[in-house]
Amino acid sequence: MKAVKVTILILLAGLFIAACEVKTPQSISSSQASYYVAPDGNDLATGSERSPFATISAARDAVRKQIAKGLEKNIEVIIKGGTYYIDETLVFGLEDSATSGFTVTYKASDGEEVIISSASKVTGWKKLQRE
Repeated sequence: MKAVKVTILILLAGLFIAACEVKTPQSISSSQASYYVAPDGNDLATGSERSPFATISAARDAVRKQIAKGLEKNIEVIIKGGTYYIDETLVFGLEDSATSGFTVTYKASDGEEVIISSASKVTGWKKLQRE
């Protein structure tokens, strides 16, 4: 469990570092595409502000499709406040990197707290019966 949390933190740190690249005049764009994620969203949604995804993975997959088609603007994934429970490692790879001159940014919605957790509730506890 602890290893999963450490892996997630390392991946998110890598994304943060990648997002902090120095912008050239070519990469500064007044237009950008935005995807939204909310705890009450739906992964079959469009990822718009009115119809957000439920998971960061769904947003990542939508961003991957857009990158594969070729970027024409920067992409921003805005994660609404709340707790996001994940049951598998959230992996970002080279296919998640923006093409030259553009950026892909994942960020919490302004003023909101986002928690990504791999914790799961343990149920079914039974007292040990000694013989």
